[in-house]
Amino acid sequence: MRVGVIGAGMAGLAVARRLQSQGHETVVFEKSVAPGGRVATRRIGPYTFDSGATSITPRGMELEKFINKDLDTSGLIVIDKPVRAHDGVRVLMGGGPSIPMTRYCYAEGNVRLGELLAEGLDVRYQFEVGEIEVPADGGYAVNGESFEALVVAMPAEQARSILESARDPRPLTPVKFRPCLTLLLGFAVAFDPPYHALVETEQAHPLTWISVESSKAPGHRAPEGHSALVVQTGADYSRRRFEATDDLIAQETLAELTRLLGSGFDSPEVCEVKRWRFSLPEATVSFERANPLGTRLLAVGDWILGGRTELAFEAGEVAARRLMET
Repeated sequence: MRVGVIGAGMAGLAVARRLQSQGHETVVFEKSVAPGGRVATRRIGPYTFDSGATSITPRGMELEKFINKDLDTSGLIVIDKPVRAHDGVRVLMGGGPSIPMTRYCYAEGNVRLGELLAEGLDVRYQFEVGEIEVPADGGYAVNGESFEALVVAMPAEQARSILESARDPRPLTPVKFRPCLTLLLGFAVAFDPPYHALVETEQAHPLTWISVESSKAPGHRAPEGHSALVVQTGADYSRRRFEATDDLIAQETLAELTRLLGSGFDSPEVCEVKRWRFSLPEATVSFERANPLGTRLLAVGDWILGGRTELAFEAGEVAARRLMET
C-alpha cells in the first residue's frame, strides 16, 4: 500500500514509521523545514531553546519504547530536577506534578526527536498541501502524485479544510485550539535553581510555564555564566495579546518574570517571541468519530487522544493500525 501523510509532527511521523516498518511505502509532506511539529527547537546565537514542548514525558507509552530502544540515545538526557509551582511572586516548595514522571530532553534540542523519527522516511520539506485530489479511478492524489490512502496529520481546523477539498467533511467542529505566546530569553546571568521548570497550576497567571533550559540540560543551552529560559504564557493572556507587538509582549512578560525571579531577569540579551496559534486542543474527538470505518482518508493529531507529545504519537499508531486493518 502506498500512503501519503500530510504533516511531519509526532502523529504523522508515527503513522509513516509504523507503516513503513510493515512494508508499506510512505511519503510525508511537511510545510516546515524540519520534522517534529510542536516539538521544536530554536537556536539564537549561543543559546538553544525548545520553543514548543520543553520536555518529553512519555509515561510508559509507545513513544518511550521508541526513545529508549529504537532510536539513537547518544544525545538523550533524563532530566533529574523536578518541576516546582509558583504563584506569580514566589516559588513554592511543592505544588508540582504529584506523580513522579520521567522527563526527557535532547542535548542539541528536542527537535532531535523528530529528526530521529524521520530517519529513513521520504519526507518532502517546505511542501504545503492545500487540497487533496480524488481521481475518478480511485485513490487520492497530492500535487498529481497518487496514493492508495492518505493521512492528514494536522491540527483539526487545518485538517477540516483539507478534507473538505476532497469532498469528505468530518465532524471535527468541537475541537478548538488554544494559542500560546512563547518567549525565548537569554540572560547574562548565572542561574541554576533546584528545579528545571516552574508551573502556575491554576492557569490564571500570565506565566503558566517557565522552563530553565540551561538547568534541564546543563552545558548545552547557554554559555557558561549565562542562562536560557522559555516562558509560555497562559491561554487568556495569549488570546488577548496574540496580535500585539513583540515589544509589548516582552515588556509585560519580563515585568512578571522579574517580580518572580528578581532584578537580574529584566534585561535579556536575547529575546524572541514565538506565536503558536494551534498550541493545545481544548477538546478532543474520538478516532472513530473522526474516521468512519472503511475510509482510507484518515485525520489524526493530538486532538484525538489529548494535547501531549506522547498522545499525539499514540494517535498516529492508532491510525497506522486502522489502515493496515482496512
